This record gives sequence, structure tokens and C-alpha cells, in this order.
Amino acid sequence: MRTTPAIYAVRMNPQNTQQDCERIARWASLVPEDRALRVSQFHHWQDQWRSLAGDMLVRYVLRVQFGLVAARLQFVKNAYNKPYLRGNEVQFNISHSGAWTVAAFHTESIGIDIEVIGKADMELARAMFATSEYEALSNHSAEGRDRLFYRIWTAKESCIKAVGKGLSIPLDSFSVVQEGSVSLPGTVAEAAGAENMGAEAVGASAPPMLRSAVKGQTPELCGWHLRQFELEPDYMLTVCSATDCWPSRIFVVNADRLH
Repeated sequence: MRTTPAIYAVRMNPQNTQQDCERIARWASLVPEDRALRVSQFHHWQDQWRSLAGDMLVRYVLRVQFGLVAARLQFVKNAYNKPYLRGNEVQFNISHSGAWTVAAFHTESIGIDIEVIGKADMELARAMFATSEYEALSNHSAEGRDRLFYRIWTAKESCIKAVGKGLSIPLDSFSVVQEGSVSLPGTVAEAAGAENMGAEAVGASAPPMLRSAVKGQTPELCGWHLRQFELEPDYMLTVCSATDCWPSRIFVVNADRLH
């Protein structure tokens, strides 16, 4: 049983449109027909790439890291549309934003969310965040508010994805910030051991400016742990899991290996 979640990422190259469009066609031929058809209906090739990259990244990791036979993989969805692997204890979750597609794996339920850092949407925060989260954001310096907004947002998204019930869980029904504070001490972990996966290892950021456990109004929202990682300065990535044992790295896989 894997006690530590595993996190993988693949990056799009927006400057090489022809190569990536060729890759989309190749990937589409490797997924079920109905899936390929849905993806083909996206108007922008970048959306097609991100969506298929998630599928291919999951299949790659299940094959290479977990030793599962690709032809025997059966993906299904729960009542809230969260995908899972039938007949196997491996749990996974996917997210994508901008140039990055990421996936988290564990033997327990797990959620992941990545976002390009933009401007803090204070009206959205007022409507969707718990009171303690909105107050922490409002009281934060204007200089760091955008980054804090996405720390909170990705934490909340990763949490509801880990629970597996989607937006049936109101976002203001739980909080991911610590009472009276939004900082936790920590050190940067060393990156190592990517060679066997044919991937580059990226060191994890220090523990997040968020509480390490989620505080919710119902039992299903309690007992979850959060960890944030930095792939690039302009992105925020958060993983939510029932475990508080975290990896020290993210494996970045070359898109050429996804087949």
C-alpha cells in the first residue's frame, strides 16, 4: 500500500503548435472513441491538449509506476462525476491550467487543483469563501493578495475533489485557513529519484500558508490535509489527501513519453 501520494505533471509547449496538434491526434487514437469525440468538440487545440494530456498522464503512471496493464484499465465515474479505476485500490485525480496538466495518485481518495495566478476576485471570495477565509484575504496586504486568493481557491477545489462530491458541497461550508493566521513554518524539501520514471523531479515548496487540516461543518469535510507545491512562480498547485505524509517532489514527465 502506497503511504505517500505521488504527483506527476506534463507541460504543453505553446510555441510548437504543429507538434502539439500532431500529438493530439496521436493521443486521441489511444482513448475510447466517445472520449476522443468529446475532446474534438473543444474549439481550441490547447483545451484538447490539456484534456487528453490528463488521460495519457494517468495511463502512463498507472502502467509505469503501478505496473498495471493498459488494456485492462477500466475507468468509471461515481454519482458526482469523479473518475476512478474499477477493481483497483489506486485513486487518482487530474487538474490542468495554462501550460500544465497535473495528476495525483494514492491508495486513498485524493484531490488536486492547479491554477494560473491571476487577480484576486474579491466578489467571488465574498460569495464563495468561508468567513474566516474572506477575512484573511481582506486583511492581507494588497501586494500578496492575488497569491493568497489562489492558495485558498486551489485548496478548496482540491478538497471537494478529494471528497468526491464536487460542488454538491458548498464552498463556504468549510475553511482552509488557520484561525487568526495564514502562515505555517517549514523548509524546502530536496528533489531526488526521478531517473527511474524518465522524469525530472521538481522540489516541493515549503508547507503552505494554509492550515494543514481542513475545518468543515460536517464529518466528511474534516480530517483532510493540504499541501502546496510550486511548479512555476505564476502557478498555484494544491493537493488534498487523508494522509499528512507528503512527497518531497513532483515528477515532470516529457510529453513524448505519453503513449
